[in-house]
Amino acid sequence: GELATSLETSKLRIRSRRTSARPIRGARRSSSRRQLSVSCGASDAATRFTGGVAGPDYTNYTKTSGGVTETLKVLNKANTILPLTYVQYGKWRRAGMPTNFNNNDTYVVFGTKTPRSGMPVAGAGNYVTLLDGTYANKNGVYAVSGNGTFTANFAAGTIAYSSTATGAREGGGAGINFGTMTGTGTISNGGPAFKGSGTVNGSGYSMNMMGNFYGPAADEVGGNFTIKGDRTTLAPGSGTGAFVGN
Repeated sequence: GELATSLETSKLRIRSRRTSARPIRGARRSSSRRQLSVSCGASDAATRFTGGVAGPDYTNYTKTSGGVTETLKVLNKANTILPLTYVQYGKWRRAGMPTNFNNNDTYVVFGTKTPRSGMPVAGAGNYVTLLDGTYANKNGVYAVSGNGTFTANFAAGTIAYSSTATGAREGGGAGINFGTMTGTGTISNGGPAFKGSGTVNGSGYSMNMMGNFYGPAADEVGGNFTIKGDRTTLAPGSGTGAFVGN
């Protein structure tokens, strides 16, 4: 058939260091700061690990070499959180890297992408979504988790989404309540790709999304998201991660 395997990635690189240099624009001066870079591109995460310890929700892999510890957690299709058939995601972390960026988090979304011939041309699709990501600002690094809804209007070629997320600070301390972030967007001509942009909510955060429909007839969705903090009201920060839904 026309079905194809799709791989989408987003990456967050975190650098922690002591410095007396000029602070990030918009941030207060501090003797310790975090700088990050978000990018998208191809990833070989899936080919770097063998074996793994399977749990009810995730299969976890670990690899250590040259002082760098790599971990990969992959959401099982048959999980207790949000069972899926056609799409999965993984979080690949590299810690202790001998570069300016100490930690590198990459979120990989993969599965059986919907062929154009299988894309609906009428009606709507409603999906429940799961979020997993990483957010960083001058106060720390946060593990992002949450859930939401995703709606596709196939006749109009549009999407709308709503996601509620929180961030647990790694190493302990106060977390972040991102609140509910909403956005709208469009489905590419003929599909299965889509892209959406969000508006700043009352908590000062916004979320953008991009991804694909998965399964023979747009049965599931998956892709990457980015979160931005409004620089006029919050400490500069941003994050990225993966979302999947059915």
